[in-house]
Amino acid sequence: MSEDDAASVSANEPESDSALLAAARQLCEEAALWPRLAGLTGVRRRAAVNRNRRAARR
Repeated sequence: MSEDDAASVSANEPESDSALLAAARQLCEEAALWPRLAGLTGVRRRAAVNRNRRAARR
């Protein structure tokens, strides 16, 4: 690996970290809004979140 490759890899890490932190923050906020979702997983959780979002738009 050349120095340029190493620099580009380390330059991309903060972006991926911030994206992960933003996603984690959003999940925490959604969990706080809908505590009932805590016991749901996968497809059921997504369906419930979408249902709540649609209801909030009305």
